[in-house]
Amino acid sequence: MKKSTFVCAVAMVVLVVMSVASMTISSAESFPISLTNGTQKLYNVRVLSAEKSGSTDDDILIKIHGTKGSTDFVNVGDIGDSSSLIFQHEAGWENESFNAFDVDKITAITVKIDGNDAWYPECIQIKSNGINTIFYCAKWVTEGNEVTFSNSDNVFKLHITTCNDLFSGTDADVFAKLYDVNGNASDKINLSEIYPDTNAFEVNDVADLYVSVPDNFGRLNKIEFSLGEGDDYKLFKVTATKMSGTDTGVEYTKIVDKWIEEGQTVAVKF
Repeated sequence: MKKSTFVCAVAMVVLVVMSVASMTISSAESFPISLTNGTQKLYNVRVLSAEKSGSTDDDILIKIHGTKGSTDFVNVGDIGDSSSLIFQHEAGWENESFNAFDVDKITAITVKIDGNDAWYPECIQIKSNGINTIFYCAKWVTEGNEVTFSNSDNVFKLHITTCNDLFSGTDADVFAKLYDVNGNASDKINLSEIYPDTNAFEVNDVADLYVSVPDNFGRLNKIEFSLGEGDDYKLFKVTATKMSGTDTGVEYTKIVDKWIEEGQTVAVKF
């Protein structure tokens, strides 16, 4: 090969390499590689555990879902305060804040615990950019299980008052089944399981319980109460308030003042 030809060939290679390098730099400027997991946003989490036995001192992990994706699980039980009262009802509402991926509009949350305890949250609120998204919860969160709550879930709060007559209370399991005007029904819910370590239905007791119903559940028509094995029970008053889903805020109240015997079903119509 002639020297002039060799020099030209080398020059062409150098030009090609420089061109590729230029294209690479240009591309890097146009599409910068982010070292973070998307845009970050500050979230404030407020939780309220069910009273009596719904609290836990296990770590709580929360994943937030939205219209732009989901965050990773964030351990909110370990941020800023290691107090065992963080998730206990006696302490009232508790707050924890953290930065995580910006999911835009919040639609749901997934919750799990790190430990061998169980947790029954009454309500979880996620606040970001001045918008407060509320989740009324009606499920136990147990070891090894992930539970998802949606802000479109149909949830009722039952406010149940036991009569103050002698022997009105019971240690038996108390069950409730909700029906709407179209015949749609919830599962038969063991209300006593929400307070497994206490007797929530003793004389003159008041129990507040959150229960979920099917997505197609309409206007409440009646609640059927029944008992497991054990003492009879005298129910005084029931108030059912729609906390989320359709007809949010509608309240149904009925004075009952009736005995419920083992094996018997008492229908409370509204």
